Amino acid sequence: MRLQPFEVGQERYPLEQGNVHAQNPVKRNTQKRLAAIIGYVALGMPVVLALGGLILSVFELGDFTESLSAFYYQEFLLGDIFVGCLIFLGIAMFAYQGWHSKIATLASFCGVCMFLVALFPADGWIMLNEVEQDEFNGRVIFELVSDQVHLWASVIVFLILAWFCFFVFTRVTPDQVGPDGELIPTKKSRNRFYRISGTIILLSLGATGLAFLLDEQVVRQYRLIYVGETICLLTYGVSWMVQGRVFSTLADPKDVQDAKG
Repeated sequence: MRLQPFEVGQERYPLEQGNVHAQNPVKRNTQKRLAAIIGYVALGMPVVLALGGLILSVFELGDFTESLSAFYYQEFLLGDIFVGCLIFLGIAMFAYQGWHSKIATLASFCGVCMFLVALFPADGWIMLNEVEQDEFNGRVIFELVSDQVHLWASVIVFLILAWFCFFVFTRVTPDQVGPDGELIPTKKSRNRFYRISGTIILLSLGATGLAFLLDEQVVRQYRLIYVGETICLLTYGVSWMVQGRVFSTLADPKDVQDAKG
């Protein structure tokens, strides 16, 4: 069923009959291009924010925040970049259909959670109150609710992305098996990379969770939350770039044919 998208068996996520994204070579190639775009944005987001935070700190215009989520509150476009990238990724995940309706369900649910991460900031919404001499002071509303939605939506996003690495992208089709019954080299390399990527995402997610148990001053000083989030996003980006066949050395013969089509 479409609402039961988690499959782990040997025959998981087979090419779905009647699914144009599975049968049509042009559609298949379009989905790979979309995956590549998702990868580029996911990879570029923490890089751009890091550069922006560094520039702000050097010129004393702002702070290099202790987490990626804290960039939401930065001025000079960084907050807009943070929200904009997440909204774009959410929309792109909705557009990603894969080759099976269950994959589309997974991607769409991940997209919904990305919207929640973008729209519910980690420390609540800041309401600005105008005071004398055109200065502003702010108060935070819905801090606890927003924090919990942001936190758990983020966790679900990375768990789904890890699932894609372990069980969706590693699915094998008949054309990816050689005459000797072994996987062709490109598919074998991609599967190895996907499993490593999924492991990195889970380890980084777990380490980030453990960081909350440490002294808050230590976490802020070494930016442990920032490091964990960044590693997860970078791994997400590269794994989807691999799925999008950005690296031609990892493309199957069928991928080359679809691209020509």
